[in-house]
Order: sequence, then structure tokens, then C-alpha cells
Amino acid sequence: MRPDPFSPQFSDELFLIGIRSVSLDLIEVQEFVSGPEWGGIAFFSGSVRPDDTDLGPVQALDYEVYEGVAEQKMREIAEETIVRYGAGRIAMIHRVGRCLPGEVSVIVAASAPHRAEAFDGCRYLIDELKRRVPIWKREIAERGERWVRCDHDSSGTASGEEKPPSGSSDGARDGC
Repeated sequence: MRPDPFSPQFSDELFLIGIRSVSLDLIEVQEFVSGPEWGGIAFFSGSVRPDDTDLGPVQALDYEVYEGVAEQKMREIAEETIVRYGAGRIAMIHRVGRCLPGEVSVIVAASAPHRAEAFDGCRYLIDELKRRVPIWKREIAERGERWVRCDHDSSGTASGEEKPPSGSSDGARDGC
């Protein structure tokens, strides 16, 4: 049974939202979003790539987040996904701290009555997380390091460089 999209409150039973400093578990996410009422389940997991940058190959990424603000934004996106796409259960989890190449740094998932809604909902979750959630990464490469703020253009390409301001809780900043 789908939640009423016009209800001002959604049950916490619909969302698995978190910022974690430990490895992310795809099985946990799958178990959370699964259920006999959902005909479609879509997942996205993002991993650290050892891209060759102007500073050399990436050796690690350090993620920082404004936890309270990030989780609030993630919940807003999850609620929007239910309303827009008829999604049933939503998972959004992001790592903080150091991640090495090959490690999963983000998982999102959406279940829905049909595959189209699940795919569309999942795509919306990751696109909006990247656009709106205040998460930054520091690229650590062979010849140096830098903070990267992801300003995603319409092609999905990240640009910009900025260290997150320490102590600030400005949730309006672009995430990464």
C-alpha cells in the first residue's frame, strides 16, 4: 500500500537515510527497500575512482558533511521522490571520512509498484543528492590534494574547487 502523497508527514518506516563513517552495505539497503508490494526496485551505488587528475591519480577521497542539514535535505528529497514517482521505500546513505579507490561512497535505492517508477525515482534521488546535499570531498592524489565542491552542470560534470567552511551549517551550498 502506497503512502498518501498529500499527507504532510511520511512514516519513518519508509526511509533509510544516513551519513556513515563505516563501509556501506548494499544488502542492508536491499532488505530495507524490498517487499511483496513493490514490483520494481532500483539501486545506484557510487564508488571512488582512481582518476588521473592534474595532480596525478587519486589515492583517496575524504568526505565531510554538515550532518543535521545533510540528513534533513536527504529526507526532503526522499519525500519528493514518493510524491513525484510513486516510490514506496527509499534508501539514501553516504559515507564520510576517508574512502579509497573502489570503495562505495554512496548508495541510493527506490522501490515502487513498477520498474519505470523505481528507475525514475532512483535517478532523482542521486541527482538531487549530488545537487542539494551539503557534502564535500577532498581529493588526495600523488602530487597534492584539494577540496572539490561539485557544481553539476546539465551533463553531470563536476566543476569548482572550494574547501568547506569549518563550523558553518549553511545548507544552501551545493553538495558533492
